[in-house]
Parts: sequence; C-alpha cells; structure tokens
Amino acid sequence: MKCIIFNDKENSDKSLSRLNKGRQVGIQRFWKIKLFHDFIFQKVWSSIKKQCTNLELVKTMIYTGEYNVKALNNVKRSCGSKIKEMNELIAKEDALLNKVTKISGHEELKEEVVKHVNSIKQIFQNIKDSNIRAIEQQSKNAEGQKNFFYYIKNKIPFTELRTTPLVTRQGIIQQKGVDAKFSTDLILLAQSNAFDVAILLSGDA
Repeated sequence: MKCIIFNDKENSDKSLSRLNKGRQVGIQRFWKIKLFHDFIFQKVWSSIKKQCTNLELVKTMIYTGEYNVKALNNVKRSCGSKIKEMNELIAKEDALLNKVTKISGHEELKEEVVKHVNSIKQIFQNIKDSNIRAIEQQSKNAEGQKNFFYYIKNKIPFTELRTTPLVTRQGIIQQKGVDAKFSTDLILLAQSNAFDVAILLSGDA
C-alpha cells in the first residue's frame, strides 16, 4: 500500500511552537524535517499494521508560502513609512524638550514634563526599533527559506515543494492559498489512486 505525507509547514511549525511553550531551554523539541517525516510515517504505520502489513512512503509534499521580491519590498515600504513617522514624532518631542529646558523657574513642573516627554519618546523609539527589526527579520527569513528549499530539492528524494506567493496585509507578510492547494492536491491524488494512506501534518482545524 502507498502512503503520501501532506505537510502544511507553517501550521505544523506552529504545532512545534505550542509543544515548546513552557519548556525550558535545553529540553525544547526540534526536528530535522526528514527525520520528522520518517518518524511520523513509522508512527502511523505501527498503528495500522493490523490492517496494513505493507506500507510504503512514496512521496512527501510540503506546502508553504514563498518569499518574493514584491512581498519583501512591500514590507520595507510599510516599515520604512512607519520609521519615518516615528522619526518625525521623536523630533517634535525633542523640540518640545528644548523649549521646556529654556523655561526658568517651575523646576518641579519642568521635571515632570521632561519625564513625560522622554517616556513618550521611548514609546516612539520602541515602535521604530520594532519596524527596523521586522525588515531585518523578513530578510533573514527569506534567506533561510532559500537555503531550506535548496535542501529539500537537492537532499531529500521523493519530496515536492508546493508553494504559493507570500502576500502583505498592512505591512505584515502572510501566507495565502496554501490551504486550497493542499486540499485540491489531496482530492486529485485520491481520485487518481496515488495513495492508500494520507498523513496530514497541520495545526489547522
């Protein structure tokens, strides 16, 4: 009998994150994707051996959103706009601080105003920093995905990447269309008798 693994990577990765939540560093669970797939296959086979004495993993299909220039540029544009806005707000707070420090007398009030303005500045700075990190993180993620795709295509036989372009919504990169591709492939391959057993890896009801 033939088996195909269908791995919705983003959702199965979220399942790993939930598994690791609350675990101390050093006992968190991590996997190499081939070892993970082999482990799951053996686990499933051992549970159905009474009904199936021979089961062969013929293919693994990995579903994920794919980074692209448009999505990355949209993130840079959106975050860049927010960084510019925060710089302008910080400059206004600095100008206010400059005026306050020139006022003579009312030292207690001046101290209170300075403290308040500095706290507002810190909020703006935190927003600015988070957007700078977002640009850097998405660039790292794109490079990491490139290496991951190379590994899948060149190191793991009988494994197919099924991707859809990542999109941006309000400056946030999101995966769209993977569920539809996942379910369509599942139905079409079932109709063509490509498998007897399907293993679905997901965290999505």
